[in-house]
Parts: sequence; C-alpha cells; structure tokens
Amino acid sequence: MALNDILERPDVPADVKEEIRRELLKWQAEHADQHETARLVHELEVHQIELKAQNDTLEELNTQLEQSKLEAIDAAQKYAELYDFAPIGYFVISKKGDIIDANIAGRRILGKEHSSLKNSRFGFFITDETKPIFNHFLERVFTRQTREACEVMLETDSGSARYLQIAGVITPNTDQCLMNLQDITEHKKADEVLQESERELLEAQRLANIGSWTYDSINQRPHWSEEMFLIWGLDSKLGTPHYFDHQKYIHPDDYPRFDAAVKKAVEVGKPYSLELRITRPDGSQRTIITICEPQCDAAGKVVTLRGTIQDITERKIAEEALRESEERYRQLFEHAPFGIGIATLDGQFLAFNKMMELTMGFSDQELKATNLADVYVNPNDRVELVNAVKKFGKVVDFPAKLRRKDGTEYYASLTVGTVNFGRTVLQTQIHDITERMKAEEKLREANRTLETAKKRAEELNRMKDQLLDNTSHELRTPLNGIMGFSELISTSEELPEEIRSQAKTIYDCGEKLADIVSGILALAQIEAGYEIVSKSPINLHQILREVGNSLADNIQKNEVEFEIDYPAKLPKEFFADRAKIKQILTNLADNAVKFTRKGQVKIRVGCGESIDGSVKCSIQISDTGIGIPADKFHLLFKKFSQVDGGLTRQYGGNGLGLATSKALARLMEGDVTLTSEYGKGTTSTLKLPLTIANKSEIITNGKRSIKARDVKILIVDDDPIHAKLCTIILGKIGCKLDIANNGKVALEAMRNNNYDMILMDCTMPEMSGFEATKAIREKEKRTNKHIPIIALTAAVFEADEIRCMKAGMDDYMTKPINKAALENLIFKWVKTEASAPVLRSRVALSTLPADDPEHEHFSQGKT
Repeated sequence: MALNDILERPDVPADVKEEIRRELLKWQAEHADQHETARLVHELEVHQIELKAQNDTLEELNTQLEQSKLEAIDAAQKYAELYDFAPIGYFVISKKGDIIDANIAGRRILGKEHSSLKNSRFGFFITDETKPIFNHFLERVFTRQTREACEVMLETDSGSARYLQIAGVITPNTDQCLMNLQDITEHKKADEVLQESERELLEAQRLANIGSWTYDSINQRPHWSEEMFLIWGLDSKLGTPHYFDHQKYIHPDDYPRFDAAVKKAVEVGKPYSLELRITRPDGSQRTIITICEPQCDAAGKVVTLRGTIQDITERKIAEEALRESEERYRQLFEHAPFGIGIATLDGQFLAFNKMMELTMGFSDQELKATNLADVYVNPNDRVELVNAVKKFGKVVDFPAKLRRKDGTEYYASLTVGTVNFGRTVLQTQIHDITERMKAEEKLREANRTLETAKKRAEELNRMKDQLLDNTSHELRTPLNGIMGFSELISTSEELPEEIRSQAKTIYDCGEKLADIVSGILALAQIEAGYEIVSKSPINLHQILREVGNSLADNIQKNEVEFEIDYPAKLPKEFFADRAKIKQILTNLADNAVKFTRKGQVKIRVGCGESIDGSVKCSIQISDTGIGIPADKFHLLFKKFSQVDGGLTRQYGGNGLGLATSKALARLMEGDVTLTSEYGKGTTSTLKLPLTIANKSEIITNGKRSIKARDVKILIVDDDPIHAKLCTIILGKIGCKLDIANNGKVALEAMRNNNYDMILMDCTMPEMSGFEATKAIREKEKRTNKHIPIIALTAAVFEADEIRCMKAGMDDYMTKPINKAALENLIFKWVKTEASAPVLRSRVALSTLPADDPEHEHFSQGKT
C-alpha cells in the first residue's frame, strides 16, 4: 500500500497521518538515493500492515466494548427492576438510620410515597417497645460488618401493629446498610392461633384427664405431654420414663395384657385399647384407658406409635356407685312395704314388686294381664290422675277407691310420677290406707266431739268471765259504798272519836275484802288472756317509795325498820308497766312486813350491764321474819295455798299474793323467786328486763287546785249509792254536780248544761256508758269542743280499760272509789291554778323522803 493511500484513509488517525508525513519528509531529506527510498517504502509498508492489523484489533475491541456496555446497561436495568419490583421490601439506610432509598415493596410496607421517605428515620415507623431492638440491630450491623437480623413491630396509621422481620448487611465500599423487610404479621397470627390451639388441646386434655404420647420405634424415643406425667403421678423434670419402667406402675394382673398388646403394635402395627390399673409412686391407685394407633412407612414397617391415656378413676367410682344404687333401688323395689309398679300411660303393667301383687290380690301372671284402669271403682279417678301427672309431672297422695281381684273395695293413696325409659311411663306407688281412713274417720268424729266440747268450754269460759265480771260488779258496788262512806265518817272531825274509829275498822275490813276480790280477779284476768302489758315512762325509785308509804301503818304497827337501798349510780327511769310492777312489789313487801315483828325489811335494787338501752333489773325484798319451813316450799306460788292455816288467822292473807305476783312477772318476761330459812327470814326476788328512759320522758304534774265556782260535773251512774258518794266527796271540794241514771238522761242533761267533766259508769240500762260516750264524741265533731269523760266502773280487766279508751273516754278508775284518788283525778282533767297544793292520798306523797339519798329508812312507819 502506498503512503499516499495510507494518508488518504479516513480510519487512520490524524496524528498518525501527521507522523507519517514528517517521517516521509525527513526520510526524503536524508536519503536522496533510490535505494534508501525503496527501503523506507518497504518499512513503511510493513508499518502500514502492522497498523492495519492493529486497527482491525482495535475495531474488534471497540465492538466488544460496545457489546459490554450494552450488556452492562441491560444488567443494571434488570437489577433495578429486580430491586424495585422484588416482593421483599428493600431499604438503604445510613449508619444513623436515615432512609436513603426504598423499593416499591418497602414503601408499600410502610404505606408511604418515595418522596416522603427520603431522609426519614426508619426508627420513626417502629413501635416504642421495639425501637431498642432495632437500634441494637443497626449497631451490630455497622460494628461487626456481618449480616444481622431482628424482629420489630411497625406502627401503622390505623393504629394496628404489624410484625416485621429485618435482615441487613453493609454494601461493598460504602457506609450504608442494605436491609430487606418481610411482613410476618399473618405468620405471627398463625403461630398465635397454633399456640392457642395447642393450649386449648392441653386444657382439654387436662379437663378430660387425657394425656397424649408418641414413641419413635426406630430410635426408641418416647415423648409425653404434661398431662401424662400428672396422670401417672411422675415429675416431668426427671424425664420421660422408658417402656420397661411401666411394669413397676401397672397392676401385676394387667401388665401381661399391656405387654402383649404393645409387642403386636410394634411388630405388626395392630392398634389396641386397654383398661389398666396403675399405682402411682405415692401409693394411690388409679384406673386408666390407654389407646394406641401405630403408623407405618411406605414399606409397611412400624415407625411411630401414637396414643392417649385417660384417667377414668372417678368414672369407675361413679359407675360402681351407680351399680350399688341400682342394686339398692332393686332391693327397695322388691322389698318395699308398699306396692310399686311401672306401667304405660294406658295402664298396662311393665314391672311390679311382690307387695303390688299382695295389695291388689292378683298373681304375677294375672297382674301382667290386668289393666290399671280396670281396678278403679270410679274410672274418672284414673283419668283425673293421669291428666294431673301429665300436667305437673308428679302427683303425691292421690286418694282413690280400688277393687281387688275378689271384688273387695279398699282405699288407696297413689303417688304417681313420669319416668323416661326410652318412652314415658308411669311409676306408681300404692298404699292401702283403709285402716288409716277408718282411723281418720274416728279422729274426725273425735274432733267433732272435741269441737263441741271446746265450744262448750268456751261458753263456760264466757259464762265464767261474765260471772267474774258480774261478781266484780256486784261485790265492788256495795264495797264502794261501804268503803266510801266509812272513809267519809272516819275522816269527819265533826263526829266522836269512837264512831270515827269504828268507821275506820269498817274501812279496813272493806279494804281487805277488796284485796281478796282484786287478787281473784287479777288471776282470772291473766288466765283468761285479758291482761295486757302497757309500757310508759316510770320512776322505779319513786314506785318503791310509794310502796313504802302505802305500808306505813303496818310498818308502824309491827315496829319494823323498812329500808330501801337504791344505789345512786343505777338508772331510775324506765319504760315499763307501772301498775303491774307496783302491784308485784306491794304484794312482796306487804308479805315481808306482815310476817316480821320488830325486825327489818330491806329492799335492794341491782341492775346488770346495759345492752342497747336494756338492763336486767333485780329487786330483792329481804326480811327477818318467821321464815318458811323447807317442807312447805311446794305450796308457794299456788293459788289459795298457805304454808300454815293458823298463820292466816294470826297474820292475815288469802294465798293469792305470790301466785298473782309470779303470773304478772312472767307476763312481763320476768320472774319472781323466793328463798327462806325457817326462823331467820325470807328473801323474795323480782327479776325484770327493763328499757332505760331519759328523765325528760318522765311526765310530772305541777301542783294544782280547783277553781270550785267554775267546775260543773255530770255523774252518770244507775247506782244511787255510788252517785251519792261521789256527790258528797266532790261537793266537799266545791264542785257543782248533776246526776243522770243512764246514758239517755245524760245526753238530755247536756243539751241544757255545759259540763267541765263527766264521770261515766259503763254498765247501765237503756243506754250504756260506751254508747253515750260515742254519741257525745260524734256531737263534739261539729262543735269542736272536748269534755273529759272519766270511766268509773266495777270492771277490773285491762281489756275493759282498753275498751273504754277506744270508746272515747279519757281516763279510767275502778270501784271502790278512793276519796283522794278521785280528787286527784278531778284535778288532772279540769281547769286548775298553780297556787294551792294538790290533795294527796291518806299516805301523802308529800311526806315521801327526798330522791337524793342512796339509802332511805322508814322506821316504824315514820319517814
């Protein structure tokens, strides 16, 4: 090739061409001769050939380079596609945790756009509790320069957590970490479900006492569930026992069966189910069922045994108890003392006991062929019984009349209930109650006789009550006149002393007679159930002082030193029945004074500890009198009983005081007891439960006197003696009086007069005091005026007092009338003025000692 041709080739670089030109010119300058020129041309041609070869090689290299560039671009594009569209999230983060890049899957996991992730901290998207885990992961990656992994929880916008598994490594020649993320939330949930399922399985095994086990027959490795160890009573920490250890736990009689079954399961794959008895290490015995299912490989060789063990001890105990119960029921069924049968709803017998045959009079075969409906005398009884059983499930003691085989009829009590033996049947119990019915008829006849006798007794009681009421009225009415007029005579200073003394004797005799009548009627009142306990504020200390003053004459007469010991620390105010307590204390104190001559009578009061405002109060009345012989104690507290009849004449008494006192005490939930030593004295004790009252609750009346010229009283009484007595007593204190002999006359008198008070008798002809009071109260509703009405009656029952109050009366006083008591009653209900002193009874309250001293003495009646 000529040099000019080389210089003209476009593929020869310009610098080469320039070099050739310079060499050619130089060569031409230095070598003028042709030979040299030829040589140079030859060398140039050689260079040209070499250059061409180099150019060819260069072109090939350029082609290869272009191909490599194309391949590199293609590889980079494929890597980018693989990175961006990989199903696993990829992140490139810095050492500080800043996000440099993230692929599509990664952004989808975080739920963010690429622009919002740029330069964000990856830890921002992780829950607070797993951030320390992630930070530790980054530290290990950059420190160890190795691949690391961790699990964290992702905080989503919805607030629900997602579980992430992260793996990371340092990229070559960089200070960046390439992380891949997998969302393992569903996997975690599946694990939790699996764990929960395993827990439920274990719990089900525990509840059912079932343990599961496997045995690798190739490697001879057993595995037990936790429940297996519990059933066998073994400690799981000591490891699973080997097959050969079973022999020492399984009952010797059961082990051969177990051993043979296991060998067949291992050798030929035969399953088994066995019931075995085992003995735990602690000595307790259990019963189990073991089940085995062998598993074989493709060649049919047994590789694994799987099975369960269930503790059925309680079930075996229950089955044994059921068998015993069934046996007991069979024995009861067969040997019951009454007929028992099981029959269909239409009455066909399915089973029955021997007593059923005997009761109904049929043989075994005859009873099987007999329908129950045919043995009822009244067929409707059977229909009614079956309907009731269908409705209520069971009927007890259904009475019916049945017929035996021989035609005799008898009364039966039927108890029928439904039983389910695959179908609903009736279980029937038949009791022959013929004799019972006869006995009940006799009892009914006896009851009729008793009812007649009861009515007769009630009539007699009514007649007795009426007799007592009439007797009280008939006795107290003349006593009222005797005692009233004798009191007037004995207190009249105008009469001679002898006459007044005789009148006083008459009054004392009347008082003793009134005491006898009161005692008899009080006992009758209690026995009849008419006595009622009424509670009001009382001062117990004051009552004791009143009792002492009421006995002043006898105390002085017998020269007795009378003492009341009431400690100052004890409460004095209570809620109780004043009248009954005073009557008991008066009876007991009167006996003490009566049977003591020139001695001492002491009343001592004691109270227990207060519990919720209540105390147990004890009042002892001790004397130094004649005492009671021990062989006479059985006569105490008996009505009309005296220790010595001669003493009655010497000391007085009617034998009712103690009996009445004990009855009244028990009525108030208390009691009266008595101890005595003959010749030395007696102690009687009243024990009562009392409720403490405040002093503010005790009502006292101030001193009052009548404005005589302003007081007008109407006396309504059909007894002229009583009316006259009241007229004299009240006339002496200046009252103006009118008399009406029945209720009608009283109403007529009220039309023409204004009265300040009415003294009303209860039992009168034409119109009683109750009727008259009701009429007056009805009239007062229109006039808005209220007249005090005081009942003055011979009736002494407390029920009579209540009847008076219900009728509208304001107060109540029984006959015989005491002059001072009547005067004080008048002062209580009419207009008074506070200047003059109030009149008192014969033993005036004004003479009572002061309430302050702890001990009070009534020596010979003087205070």
